[in-house]
Amino acid sequence: MPKYNLAFVHEAARLNKVEYNGRKVQVDIQNLEYGLEDVVNCLLQLTESDFHQTHHYGESQIFDAYQCLFRKSTNSNEDNLYIKLRLNDEMLILELGSFHLSS
Repeated sequence: MPKYNLAFVHEAARLNKVEYNGRKVQVDIQNLEYGLEDVVNCLLQLTESDFHQTHHYGESQIFDAYQCLFRKSTNSNEDNLYIKLRLNDEMLILELGSFHLSS
């Protein structure tokens, strides 16, 4: 069961309130040739069945991990993605801890 309500995750994505937690996430997204619109569209399609597991890094660093298939509008191939995210409930900001091809 995910820690974060997926409806709130979708709402933050819809509002483009997405932040990258570190340089690696940004580089991984650039390597996929994804723009913010692609990231948002991918996050909006996440479902409960895409949920993989919750990761705890101390008391305040809790991320939900998802694995999903996503096809950019400009790409005919589907990408099998691994996405790790957390939601700052007070500010409705979605923080991505990972966003890369699933191994």
